Amino acid sequence: MIWRPDDLRVKGALAAFQEPIDAAPNVWQNHVMTTESTGEKETYTFAGAVPVPREMVDGRTVQGLIDHKFDVKNKTYEATWGINREYFEDDQTGQITRMFGEMGEAFANWKDYYFATSILEGSSVPPIAGADGWSALTTFFDTAFTVGESGTMDNLRTSTDDPQLAVTDSTMATASEFIGLAMAARKAFLGYKDDKARLFNTTASQRIRAVIPPGHERGAAEALQATFIAQSSGSQANVWKGMFEYDVLPYLTGTKVVYWSALGGIRKPYIHQGRDNLEVIVDLDPVHVAERNSVLVLCRERFRIEYGDPRRGLKQTLD
Repeated sequence: MIWRPDDLRVKGALAAFQEPIDAAPNVWQNHVMTTESTGEKETYTFAGAVPVPREMVDGRTVQGLIDHKFDVKNKTYEATWGINREYFEDDQTGQITRMFGEMGEAFANWKDYYFATSILEGSSVPPIAGADGWSALTTFFDTAFTVGESGTMDNLRTSTDDPQLAVTDSTMATASEFIGLAMAARKAFLGYKDDKARLFNTTASQRIRAVIPPGHERGAAEALQATFIAQSSGSQANVWKGMFEYDVLPYLTGTKVVYWSALGGIRKPYIHQGRDNLEVIVDLDPVHVAERNSVLVLCRERFRIEYGDPRRGLKQTLD
């Protein structure tokens, strides 16, 4: 007899696989500029200083743009599971459906893990291979880099740069201290300049969002939502209520850090380049199942998360 699993059971299992993917936090989505790729790689051109309007007195003045170009090549990721054939033959209580749900949950959380890895490597690896225009930028988070005539900028901040980063417990900032971190981040963003030494983040800094390890969640939540904040001098009105956003990313291995993104503009600190969406194939071919005595679940996705503009990202190290 030819082995034929219940098609409805397989369809239900695939639906169970998709459900946690749809419900996943997907923190990465909040911090990226999304691009749909149509080839092996995509070339990005970040425009330099855009001319500002001037009074037309004696005709037009043509000003060229400085382009910062770099390529982002897609990567292919796969996950393959083998499920014993007997599970399909004997399951009477929905174990297969639950198993597929757990596989979907693991895949759903993986992209946030990938994003966390990219953030963590931001202070140790070069930002964009082959990018031009980011003078002296050895890593994405760097203590000294320039863009054209911007002057020296720093998006790897310590308490030497910002006194607010000296907190009582560097693994668990209080609400008052977290407000200080947000103030310092916004001030730093507002100070970054374009390649003609003009302020660059006036629009982008209108929306700033933190990525934090779990230890800072209480302080961030109170700072964002509380009407009054406890201070050493007594309770005071929280004028920063609703002025920033945050995401908790448990895959961040460092507990004494806070990452910020300036998201109010078009350009973002990170890029998500999607080539092929997630593909899930259940190999039910009777010959293949007989040879392996198992059913293979084959997942594949082509995409890339890469660094974008370093002036839209910032790392704070607390002490």
